[in-house]
Amino acid sequence: MADPKSRPSEFSRVATKVLDRVNASNALSGDTKFKKYTQQVDKCLATFDSIHEWADFIAFLTKLLKTLQSFMQFKEIPQKLWVGKRLAQCMNPALPTGVHQRALDVYSHILAVIGPEGLKRDLQIWSPGLFPFLAYSATSVRPALLNIYDTHYLALKGGLHPVTKAFILALLPGLEEENGEFFDKVMSILDKVSETVTQAFFLQNVWLVLLTSPAARGTALAYLSRRFPKLNDQADVTSIVGRDVGLMVRAFAASLEDDDNL
Repeated sequence: MADPKSRPSEFSRVATKVLDRVNASNALSGDTKFKKYTQQVDKCLATFDSIHEWADFIAFLTKLLKTLQSFMQFKEIPQKLWVGKRLAQCMNPALPTGVHQRALDVYSHILAVIGPEGLKRDLQIWSPGLFPFLAYSATSVRPALLNIYDTHYLALKGGLHPVTKAFILALLPGLEEENGEFFDKVMSILDKVSETVTQAFFLQNVWLVLLTSPAARGTALAYLSRRFPKLNDQADVTSIVGRDVGLMVRAFAASLEDDDNL
């Protein structure tokens, strides 16, 4: 039975974090320079509605980046929900590579400014535009994207746990071509994710990918064919492949029943 004395201290820790965020937010809302920052971001966001062609996207992103770079003393992004939404729209596969590259420049700047704690807090804001991108990205912009994954997402360490499955799915398209230019880099990032969240937790998420994402089974199996750990009779299997061994069995069964992977 859990020690009831530990609950107040845990509650106090969480409550303190929440209060710190509220106090920081209140302090920024009363800062005249941050108000000006917010106004400039609002002004930039308003131009998105008048975009008619791809060159307008680049102009919008260039203006947004310039605005953000003008207020680097702040570690918070004003109107971040709207900024995140517009950046995700700029990653649309129908847009040319030049737009994607400029959007990645903005993402890189934002993630550098907010740091690991800011990204951990706002994963749901910045990840939707980045995670699906590798699947359809041009070769020329893949280094920038993989650098974002390597530099900013791996820095989250334990903070990666909530998005481990989504992150694996984001990376697996990079394994579609065994002799591809970025195959080794993607394998390296996946290995680092495994080390960061623990191998057992990582593999539990790989089993979920095999079970629930048929389109990713081929690349997930490609990873496992190179990294599946050796097991022996004396080993504690659950400490290697995860506590739910049945999940692993169901995952492999689903893969064997999938004609596309046979």
